Amino acid sequence: MAGSVWAALANSLPSLTAARALQGPGAPPAWWWAGPWVQDLYQGPQRTRVMAYVGMVMGLCPPLATVIGGQLHVHLTGCLGEFCGDGLGGLRCGWRRGAACR
Repeated sequence: MAGSVWAALANSLPSLTAARALQGPGAPPAWWWAGPWVQDLYQGPQRTRVMAYVGMVMGLCPPLATVIGGQLHVHLTGCLGEFCGDGLGGLRCGWRRGAACR
């Protein structure tokens, strides 16, 4: 969580890179929490299906979130590749200069 807050408030590329590096180790606990819950709640083939679903969700969500976030940025601000470092990844800057970017 700290890495996410830091990344949202990053005002430079090195700061954002460090925050993203801190976010990386935060992903494995999702597997550590999901595995025991599934093993406690399901048995046999149903357990296998649920673990496959959990693995699919954990594998597909990060790339989909990146694509969706990029599309939201482009459609809300009208700018490609803009990074103002205002804590919102250029969103406010895009609103101020939206007409100039389109």
